[in-house]
Amino acid sequence: MPKTAQTPKKAMFLPPPRKTNAEVSTHEYLTATEIEQLCKVAHKQNRHLIMYRDELLVMLMFFHAFRVSEVISLRWDQVDLKEAVLDVKRIKNGKPATHPLYGAELCALRQLQRASSHYSLT
Repeated sequence: MPKTAQTPKKAMFLPPPRKTNAEVSTHEYLTATEIEQLCKVAHKQNRHLIMYRDELLVMLMFFHAFRVSEVISLRWDQVDLKEAVLDVKRIKNGKPATHPLYGAELCALRQLQRASSHYSLT
């Protein structure tokens, strides 16, 4: 029997090469307009009884560059509303820091805390 050229078996099962982020998207971050859209959707689709909770979490993630794991671990003892600061605990090789709270996020945090003192941020 004559030998025929065969393609290696591994090559038949390889997925197509993944496109780079630059090929898929023109930017690597969310714009302020995209964040506003996310906040509006979070406000409309709020799954919690207390108003603005999900919208507030989107704001906090944007303003303080939180990872999901960092924002879901937020607790009220990290928030000082009198001094308007937030103790940020980073997860991946980040240094803990104190961030100022301004404007809408500070008002929303005050409103959320007044609405329920026993309710966690997440």
